[in-house]
Amino acid sequence: MTSRSSALILFSHGSKRATWSAPFEDIRDQLAADGTWEVRLSFLEGLGPRLEDVTRELMASEVEDILVFPVFLTASTHLQEDVPEVVENVRKQFSERDIRIHQINSKPLSHAIWTHTVKRAEVNGKGNGQTTVVLPYYGSDRYAKQWDDLLRKARTVLKNAGFSRVIHAAVGHIVGASPKPTQAAIEEGLKHTDFVTVVPMLLSPGIFQHKIIPEAIDGLSEEHKKRVTYIPDGILPDPHVVDWIRSCAHDFNSSE
Repeated sequence: MTSRSSALILFSHGSKRATWSAPFEDIRDQLAADGTWEVRLSFLEGLGPRLEDVTRELMASEVEDILVFPVFLTASTHLQEDVPEVVENVRKQFSERDIRIHQINSKPLSHAIWTHTVKRAEVNGKGNGQTTVVLPYYGSDRYAKQWDDLLRKARTVLKNAGFSRVIHAAVGHIVGASPKPTQAAIEEGLKHTDFVTVVPMLLSPGIFQHKIIPEAIDGLSEEHKKRVTYIPDGILPDPHVVDWIRSCAHDFNSSE
């Protein structure tokens, strides 16, 4: 495929919060700077743009191949079912055009995030040996095993980095977007360590970082609040994720 011009579409969940896409825009700009692809963003939900609309725009250029790269944290209905269905529908819609549309990745990005996760915890923390890390995460009933695997890996990585305890707390629909599990996890951590640092296992800052987690911290006693550090950030942007996307796209090009 190296003789054909390619566009790379980073395809993720999306949000109604306009600032949610900022980390994806950062990744897009870094990849576009390579000069290998025209890089665009597309989202399943929220403010968009939709994959169909981005594909139609690319039709007006000289692009001959569109590489769709899903960016999701772990296995989910979106990654396993929704993304392939949307890609296939777009492929059928534009089947009469001389353009090829490929989904070039079906794996979650979780394996690429660990170095940056440790750095985020260390920036927030008060000293690894005296600190519990609380990991708010979205979660899923249907893909509970995959989330368990992700969180088990997070605990191992953070404990190997010297953190005393690692506790996770769901914040998504499986707990009704309640702050109570996060508050309980923080209070549990403070029983055993001097400090707690809250590190969201969420791709990009949104309602959970700006509303749900702060509500959990607000529910603490004033004395406990003094022992908690929290930055309302997300996993992205992460240089290791950028490198992983770049590597996957280059590998796909080389294999065609």
